[in-house]
Amino acid sequence: MKSKQFLCLLAIVPFIFFSCGKEESDYRDGYEGTYATNVTGSINLIDANVLLPVDVDANIVVEKSGSGQLKLTLEGESRFVAVDKDGNITIPTESDSQTQENPETGARVTMNLTSSGFGSITSKTLYIKETFWGDATLEINGEVEYSNVSGSIVYNGKKK
Repeated sequence: MKSKQFLCLLAIVPFIFFSCGKEESDYRDGYEGTYATNVTGSINLIDANVLLPVDVDANIVVEKSGSGQLKLTLEGESRFVAVDKDGNITIPTESDSQTQENPETGARVTMNLTSSGFGSITSKTLYIKETFWGDATLEINGEVEYSNVSGSIVYNGKKK
């Protein structure tokens, strides 16, 4: 009887051993971290003839999220992007509305923007180009002006 139990154990042990193999590493592991990033570009309010330049240095924190995604956090704002095994990033098309007001002048700008983008990431670098389009309403001294909007912003980062 004991030999039957022993033979059964011998038959089962290889299945248990091989099914408990090492966990595969995730291709996104090397992407996680903080990237010191220069953000440059502009948003153009075409009809209003206003150019809003962008030129800032900021840290982007990159974390894995879900399956095949990264969470990018810049100054407390997070967004999720798709990333493949080669490090190609795809930013999904998103729309948002934003209003900014200058308390000193009372000028107010409301922009309805849509954006999308692409880029790449390695264990050392981050590159993203994001393109914007939409419309804006400018309110200055009781006058209202409407404008189409276009622009792009480039993110160039190096891992810290």
